[in-house]
Amino acid sequence: MPSPRIAYQLYSARASSALHFEAVLGAVGEIGYDGVELAGLHGHPVETVRGWLDAAGLVACGAHTSVARLTEDAAGVVAEAAALGTDRVILASIPAPSTGAEADAATASIRELGAAVSAAGGRFAFHNHAVELTAFDGSSILDRLLTDPPVELELDLGWAWIAEVDPLAMLQLVAPGVPLVHVKDYLRHDSDACCPIGDGVIDWASLLPAAAAVEGVEWLVVEQDENNGDELGEAGRSAAAMRRFLAG
Repeated sequence: MPSPRIAYQLYSARASSALHFEAVLGAVGEIGYDGVELAGLHGHPVETVRGWLDAAGLVACGAHTSVARLTEDAAGVVAEAAALGTDRVILASIPAPSTGAEADAATASIRELGAAVSAAGGRFAFHNHAVELTAFDGSSILDRLLTDPPVELELDLGWAWIAEVDPLAMLQLVAPGVPLVHVKDYLRHDSDACCPIGDGVIDWASLLPAAAAVEGVEWLVVEQDENNGDELGEAGRSAAAMRRFLAG
């Protein structure tokens, strides 16, 4: 089984990307990432961004999008992703439910949006936060999504840790249907305490090689929701730690 490749979720560098997107992509390529996961194009034409990706030697492993965009134009989202070089469209987040009825409604909405992506020729996945691992009326949204037919997930191991769910056990439970896995770290058990991989309290030295060995995992995607004002410097720290941990 080939080793997973390492990608960078560009939401992590959203401030820099809004100002100098081409330079950010070039820097991410120079750092040594194999690919990126898009989180918007910052007003640039899709053809221009694709050219920047190619020049940087980066593969688009997927594209995050919103409920609103998929509701308005799922086919357009799929076409944009295809122009960037990927068929994977990932729903980045949903409004947080607070009751079982809201969790049921959210699950139905995710399935409907996934069907729209599939009908347009794309491949759909859902990216979790902590709330989707919280039980409502006995089961979580992820539990609901895994009932037949299961929805493909982009499992965020950092958010699983915040939700006090064993990240590796969750990944192994849903394998092999998780080609994209999010990796993040925290200074403490606090979702606002983000930091580069290896600088925090999650034992990525042990967890990362085990996650990489899970059947079906194709991409390990670094995401840092908040930073200390040095987005690309911290992207480099994460990439170096990832390579170190994967090398053993």
